[in-house]
Amino acid sequence: MGPRSRAIHETNFEVYTVDDDGRILETLATANHFDVAKAAFRAALGIRSNSLIRLRNGARVMYEARTGSKDHESRTIAVLWEKP
Repeated sequence: MGPRSRAIHETNFEVYTVDDDGRILETLATANHFDVAKAAFRAALGIRSNSLIRLRNGARVMYEARTGSKDHESRTIAVLWEKP
């Protein structure tokens, strides 16, 4: 099969966690559609404590956020900062 079969399996967007040096620790989601990737990014902010999370399209970082510790009373994770 030609280029069409390759295009179906390529993903354009990735959500992942990185360490302080910028190395990828874990890929959390891959998606072909921006809205799906953004939803995965938002969901990751609510479940990954003390993490640096990025949403990227190829080499371009579209969103980046740092999460804090989990508050056990409210069962939420604070977003310390976010850059669109």
